[in-house]
Parts: sequence; C-alpha cells; structure tokens
Amino acid sequence: MGTIKCDICGGTLSMDVSGTFAVCDVCGLKHDTERLKVKVEELKKEKSQN
Repeated sequence: MGTIKCDICGGTLSMDVSGTFAVCDVCGLKHDTERLKVKVEELKKEKSQN
C-alpha cells in the first residue's frame, strides 16, 4: 500500500502514540481516524485502478 499523505502539504503522516490520530511530519496537521479511513480507501481504489 502507498504512503498516506497530508491533505494540506503532501507530507507523510505518522500515527500518534495514542493511536487516535496521525500527524503530518511537515506541517503538523492532525488527521483523525475517520479521515485516515477515507484516505486508506482512496489509496485502495487508486491501487486497484493501476
């Protein structure tokens, strides 16, 4: 699977130690788990089209 990227700057997201959100390594934007689920589904769809 591909890397999950930030909605704002395209930086790589890393899960917080709490596991409740991911943080962009570039701009610091927090992405909650619901948004991450959507992004994972988008990646799956993109991968299946290639």
